[in-house]
Amino acid sequence: MADVAWSFTKLVLGHLPSMKNNRKIVEWEQGGGRRKAVIKSDEARAYVTGFLYQVRRPKEPYTGPVRLEADIYYRNTACDLDESLLMDCLQVGTAKNPGAGIIKNDNQIKEKHVRWHFDNVRPRVVIRFTPFEPGLGVIIEAKNGNLV
Repeated sequence: MADVAWSFTKLVLGHLPSMKNNRKIVEWEQGGGRRKAVIKSDEARAYVTGFLYQVRRPKEPYTGPVRLEADIYYRNTACDLDESLLMDCLQVGTAKNPGAGIIKNDNQIKEKHVRWHFDNVRPRVVIRFTPFEPGLGVIIEAKNGNLV
């Protein structure tokens, strides 16, 4: 049974950049040779900083399965619906990849409802976590291509 007493809702101001089309390639010297890596863009790293400033880290992350609802308000109509940076921000992070630690790992998300909205004046994300209740969804079975 899910922990029905736990929930998390937060409004986070700022434009959530897409991770699909927004990476940065960096090079450095290491061991006598050149190394390359693909990292988050400057815009994505700035969003993470703003997110962590707005979202208080809990004493302990929630560790049970969760249901996520996210309403993402983009600043222009050309933006892709992409919540991958949001997932990074919500889970426990590392020194190189910080996160707010609301949940321990994004693999706890067992159900997701993500909606695209437009607001060029006040881009933002509204996040809602609730415990995941297995078996509440509708299961449709198919045999030989026909619904049962």
